[in-house]
Amino acid sequence: MDETILSLLVVPLEVIGGFAALLLLLFALLRLRSRKRRAQRRRTRRAKRVETAVTATPSEAAEVVSNELPKVTAYPMPVIGLIEERIHDALEDLASQSVMGHRVLTQLSLSAFLYAGSSGLSRADEQRVTAHLAGLQVDFLVVDADWQPVVAVNIERDAGSATDALEVEGEICRRAGVAYLIVTADGLSTERRDEISRLLQTREGIAAE
Repeated sequence: MDETILSLLVVPLEVIGGFAALLLLLFALLRLRSRKRRAQRRRTRRAKRVETAVTATPSEAAEVVSNELPKVTAYPMPVIGLIEERIHDALEDLASQSVMGHRVLTQLSLSAFLYAGSSGLSRADEQRVTAHLAGLQVDFLVVDADWQPVVAVNIERDAGSATDALEVEGEICRRAGVAYLIVTADGLSTERRDEISRLLQTREGIAAE
């Protein structure tokens, strides 16, 4: 009698256990399917965003950028400061003494007057070099009447500002055939004035020949 009752109790437990296992399996399958659907929806949304960015017109792209930027409030300021003005005036004085129409330009990136193409570089390397030149700047550039660079000038504003960047700019300019000088914040020394005058006269002599 006891064994009969026990067998009747064991059977439902086995059925319940099998049913519970089946429910767990169904739950796992449903969850996996739900994850796949979410992943598919994310891929679809991502593909639509990429397609929209590629096919957007320039005006639409500009509108997107403008919407992302905060409102810009800008104020005018002098192009050069007092130190730069003093050296600019000295350079202008030297340029005015030239009969070849030399003039002084301020704050130019190296990419504004040096070209990195036609030197056997790949397109990608040329773009990297151009970007590097754009990141380097000279305080002043003396050009001739044909707007060809003659002398590049950078200011050493204090004893600690003669950084490697100044030397890098100088080396690039010299390799390109453009004279490069570093002057102090006190202004052009007599030695620097004479040196610049000689450089301008040399260009005049070459042009005259």
